[in-house]
Amino acid sequence: MAAMEWNWVDSSYPESIKILHYFHCSEKLHAIAHEVFKDKIHRKAWTDKQQDLLLESNAGEVIREIAQTSCKGKAKQLQRVLVTYYENNLERMDYKSNRTQGLLIGSGPMEAAHRHVVQCRLKLSRQRWTIKGAQRVANLRVANKSSCWHKVLKLINQN
Repeated sequence: MAAMEWNWVDSSYPESIKILHYFHCSEKLHAIAHEVFKDKIHRKAWTDKQQDLLLESNAGEVIREIAQTSCKGKAKQLQRVLVTYYENNLERMDYKSNRTQGLLIGSGPMEAAHRHVVQCRLKLSRQRWTIKGAQRVANLRVANKSSCWHKVLKLINQN
């Protein structure tokens, strides 16, 4: 996420736990490794080590390793960008603690839920929705899939 989006999260959900998407962090490691290490075995060993360090919440060590890696040309620019990206997001890269708490460090389950809960219903053949109508149906689907249908029934019965 961009700084503006993190600012929105901070102001809208100040108590939330912010987690930088681990797999995006990993992709960025692979991008620089591809430019720096031409030997595939050395590249894999280096990225595996950095990923293990990230998973153990040692992002500071990964930043130092990247910064100390000898880079030229395109890799030098990738290096600067990646070091800055990791430094700016260091507080959101506590993956060991996140995983220990049972928190997700990637978006796969959320994307699958979106596909299953929202798209399966709203993208049926010949369906047309207003934004308001789609939101209402999505809210009902979320309540149903979250085993919270009793809350919907309670609201209906109150009227």
